[in-house]
Amino acid sequence: MVLYIAFFALVVLVFYSGRNLLIYGDILAEKFNLGRSLFGVIFVASITSLPELITGISSVTIAKSPDIAVSNIFGSCMFNFMVFAFVDFLLDDTPMTKKVHHGLSLSAAFGIILIGIAMMPIWLKKELTLGWFSIFSVLILVVYVIAISVTSSYEKRRMKKIIEKTVYEIKEEAISKKEAIIQYIIHSIVIIFAAMLLPYLGKLIAIETGIGESFIGGVLLGITTSLPEIAVSMLAVKIDMVEMAVSNILGSNIFNIFTLAVDDLFFTKGSIFVHVSPGQGVLATASVIMAAIIMIELIYRSERKAFKRFDYESLAIVAVYLFTFIYIGTR
Repeated sequence: MVLYIAFFALVVLVFYSGRNLLIYGDILAEKFNLGRSLFGVIFVASITSLPELITGISSVTIAKSPDIAVSNIFGSCMFNFMVFAFVDFLLDDTPMTKKVHHGLSLSAAFGIILIGIAMMPIWLKKELTLGWFSIFSVLILVVYVIAISVTSSYEKRRMKKIIEKTVYEIKEEAISKKEAIIQYIIHSIVIIFAAMLLPYLGKLIAIETGIGESFIGGVLLGITTSLPEIAVSMLAVKIDMVEMAVSNILGSNIFNIFTLAVDDLFFTKGSIFVHVSPGQGVLATASVIMAAIIMIELIYRSERKAFKRFDYESLAIVAVYLFTFIYIGTR
């Protein structure tokens, strides 16, 4: 019982601090003249993906469990796509594509490429390394830099500002730069603390339930470390910034795969991709399918929803997610 209470407490901490990271990070972006457009598309995604980064590093260095590290990343990617369906649900009968631009398919495409690169060595089980660092991790780093460069360039060409106004404008005037920095650091520390403990509790729950590390990492940690994305998405929909919610989801998945390369660097026993179970390949494949579904919708741009709350792509995403984890959980 204590184990589950501790896990739930960490879930609450990640959700609360993830939301505050967005608030104070946004204020700092304005005060340092970073530009909200660049911040919304790239930096918010990096901030909300902090739990995946810390959890992955602690999984391979402290918990010694590459399976939890990798399944956490792919599970988080899949759950982020579920957040996409959740945002669609919150919009009532308005198609999401009426509130976002088709250029976001760029981020979806880069996500597919990066997940595909990570998926190859898992299926091939062939170790191609520079020292202990995988060649595929090097490729992930290169593509990640290209993805950030291309999407940033596109956003700057498309418009100078994505975010014209937020509900925090009044707070922004009242909060000093020093106070914003302090609050930002405090919530960053809380996120780091919670994320470092999550793999331990995940491994203990895996042992106690007998379900297996891949399933626990994919479901529990994937959902938990995606809670900041949920907080940001709920906030973005509330203030009619659906574009920010979607770009954060897609950007977070790009950053998630980048963290796989970082995890590989900290995993010194060889390529992390060949030291994980085949179930990780299933999670990666499902992630690619879900990203492709979103990319299709961003290009197709439905005029109206097929149902009151959901469109076909959201139902397809939910179906892929449930089928994947039911399949892995019953293997």
